[in-house]
Amino acid sequence: QSDNYTYNSSDSSDCFESSESSESSEHVENNTNPIQLSEKIKTIFSKVSVGCKKFLTNKVDRSVTGLIAQQQCVGKFHTPLSNYGLISQSYFPNSDGVFSGCVTSVGEQPIVGIKDPLLMANRSVSEGLLNLVWCLIDDLSNVRCSANWMWPMPNQDKKEGYRMFVVAQHLSKILSELNMAIDGGKDSLSMAVKDNDKLIKSPGSLVLTMYAKCPNIYKKVTPTIKRKTSELYFVDLSDIIYNIQILKRCFEIIQKLISQDKILSGHDISDGGLITTIFEMCMASDLGCTITLPQNINALEFLTNESPGLVIEFKNPESIELFREKNIKIYKVANVTNHEELIIIQ
Repeated sequence: QSDNYTYNSSDSSDCFESSESSESSEHVENNTNPIQLSEKIKTIFSKVSVGCKKFLTNKVDRSVTGLIAQQQCVGKFHTPLSNYGLISQSYFPNSDGVFSGCVTSVGEQPIVGIKDPLLMANRSVSEGLLNLVWCLIDDLSNVRCSANWMWPMPNQDKKEGYRMFVVAQHLSKILSELNMAIDGGKDSLSMAVKDNDKLIKSPGSLVLTMYAKCPNIYKKVTPTIKRKTSELYFVDLSDIIYNIQILKRCFEIIQKLISQDKILSGHDISDGGLITTIFEMCMASDLGCTITLPQNINALEFLTNESPGLVIEFKNPESIELFREKNIKIYKVANVTNHEELIIIQ
């Protein structure tokens, strides 16, 4: 095992055939006009993978057992945006007078896997941890994962078998670097069907379910913005594809700030990108915000980039120095308002 495992995009090209993106890429000029930008954002919000979460509300009992400390809905509108699930260990406090429990989260990026299966493993780990990070745990090394592999006939198709092996090997290296482990899971290895003697294979995919012990169930953060005059900060973690230690350092910083009650709200960046994350936080809080974009950037690409990242509302802005000391990119991206509208300025 190397001292610092890094992602190499050539690993993917050597092991997998090149595949075209499921959606045609469209070049967008830096001077995207406001109407075009607004329409494209609406299109993104309308995608099932981004905007439709009704099934999370309608299909489950959100309070069964009476030990649910954090269900999927947050805010006064009960919007299903929680990054994690949290249960209390008991109806009664422990010997220290606090309620301990267990927190769980999910990481999955199957669409990414169509283009780059190794990146799918990287993104699944990062998404799972960036969902889990908002609840204080005892230690990152105690996080355990359940891995669900869904792959088309790897025990019969040598090419698919090798493909799954390389992804599993890549996942193992990432988790070793983070001092994490997989202790269970489920395999669905028959993801293929015959139609008129033609074998149709499903793309291989991976879902990670993470869980860890929580020493105090009240040490947690939700996406609901707490102040009408707050500033929102964007933590750019796109570089973790090359150095997973950045993710580890960021996780430890946020855990420290949560333990000191210095984070008011937070949300991870995933499907739909930065604009979706900010919009979800505002929607759950019944607030608006003004997003200020950096100069000389492509507005659409900046707002819809789905690379790993976070949006955080700090109790005091001085907390951002902890990120800068560890060379983690962090920028002020928005000001919260009380006007129930999203304004984008460049």
